[in-house]
Amino acid sequence: MRKSLLLSLLIVLLCALTASAKKASTIKCELILNDGKKVEGWLVKDKSETYGPYMVKNVTDFVVATSRESKEGTSYNADDVKEIKLTNEVSGESLEYKSLYAVKSFTMPKSMTPSPKRYFWLVVYKGKKVTGYISTASNRVVTGVMSSYTERSLPFSYSVDGDDIAVTYHVPMDGTVIGKQADLKRMFERFPQMCEYIDSKDFSLKAFKKNPLILLEKLDEIVTSGK
Repeated sequence: MRKSLLLSLLIVLLCALTASAKKASTIKCELILNDGKKVEGWLVKDKSETYGPYMVKNVTDFVVATSRESKEGTSYNADDVKEIKLTNEVSGESLEYKSLYAVKSFTMPKSMTPSPKRYFWLVVYKGKKVTGYISTASNRVVTGVMSSYTERSLPFSYSVDGDDIAVTYHVPMDGTVIGKQADLKRMFERFPQMCEYIDSKDFSLKAFKKNPLILLEKLDEIVTSGK
């Protein structure tokens, strides 16, 4: 999946989440709750929050009505839902979210310490055993050994089958790539072969910026092979 397609998905997302401005919603919702119950309805509005030192932003609640004309509905929190699918009945475009924890702030991704609550993560990649997600964020301040700088980045995340936590890595939107490989290795430290790959000649930061999902494709290859 190329960067242009990822940005198109974000545009679809923004269109979906402005459905409340319409007289009648065209966004159909299908939810699976933690107890396995399935709920169907129409999107009224959503609620998002930023979290962590890099101010990553994800949806925490969807308000769903039983009627497409209704402007009131039931609020479903990420802590109570396993997954949700939104379908624009006009365009036929669909978005899928999974409910997962983030990595707790100020802890290392390798520890897999969960955040206090879960968030809805927008799915942009499905491998055999790895799922990838995309979020939004404001400028990210990166602190180095001698100085710090501001990086405009797009947050991507991943989970491996069995994980209940999404681990986030950042894709620079500007030309800044200072310390990027070391930063990426911290995000994939659970997988030694990923760190070796990021350090190898096979990995290109330029190619990574064009296609942020190459890391997830490689991770899926490693995890699936069981090496």
